[in-house]
Amino acid sequence: MIMFLTHHKCGSRALSHYVMSLCKKNNLSLYCSHIGKDKPAGNYDFIYLSNAQYDYVKYDVYGQVLHFIRNPLSIVPSAYYSHLNTHALDGWPELENQRLILTTLSKEEGILKTAQFCNAEEFYQN
Repeated sequence: MIMFLTHHKCGSRALSHYVMSLCKKNNLSLYCSHIGKDKPAGNYDFIYLSNAQYDYVKYDVYGQVLHFIRNPLSIVPSAYYSHLNTHALDGWPELENQRLILTTLSKEEGILKTAQFCNAEEFYQN
């Protein structure tokens, strides 16, 4: 079994498409979740967690693990622009509220608010 772990704004969408395609073409089982501390019931060839929580990544992984991260200096600015303008809001009321707040702030204040939001407990519901 191989685990793919990544985080918000670290290429998670592109990686998920790649892993899904790989599994489909090779008839491999895949467990895929955006809940960062999900534990699948059963055995899978691949596990993909797109919002892996750091505590989970640090202590509770198994099998071979590929942990994808991004330059930390670019994560928050990327999240700021995405949360302000383009990220889907469906099923994420916390982001909808965050977007309303970001529209009232300067860029500098918004980037600081985004850093706080991405590290807040409510960012990782479930």
